[in-house]
Amino acid sequence: MALQRHGLCMKILSAAAAIIAALEATSGLRYTVGDSVWSIPPPQPDSYTNWSFSHSFYIGDVLVFDFDYEFFNAMQVSRLDYESCAALSPIRIFTRSPALAILFHEGVNHYICNISNYCDLGLKFSVLVHKFSYSTGRSPAPSPLPPLPSLPPSSPPASSPYSAPEPYISSWVDWCLSTFCS
Repeated sequence: MALQRHGLCMKILSAAAAIIAALEATSGLRYTVGDSVWSIPPPQPDSYTNWSFSHSFYIGDVLVFDFDYEFFNAMQVSRLDYESCAALSPIRIFTRSPALAILFHEGVNHYICNISNYCDLGLKFSVLVHKFSYSTGRSPAPSPLPPLPSLPPSSPPASSPYSAPEPYISSWVDWCLSTFCS
């Protein structure tokens, strides 16, 4: 049984290494979110939004969130969750830093920090992800998105189940290793 488990662990690690090598071989660029540390208060109220509008993102690019994991997190969320600064149905959760968010899908991706009221304080942004152009490499830079309409200010609920990070296994490799190799 232990020998079978060891063999399975080696297969998982080999597959993970192959995936990581393939991702590193892509032509995607790495962007440190905000060109600095993901934290509050941001240098300016709209600094993360302004940062995202100043770049053109493509499938395969990587967002790098650099934060103190004891006080911050990053979550990819739906537009509704983004606009309300809530993480009711997060798409991806990043609790370890530096967190790497690979842009897999064309369209708008929304990111927030769901700790305390950090999102309301400006720890959020959206990116428009474009399809990669094989004929010319990267496509020409598109026009920036217009700003999202503001929601009226509201006070956050006194007690929310989403006010602190929840335990989360940040990658399938961690899950596989913890499930099959321990």
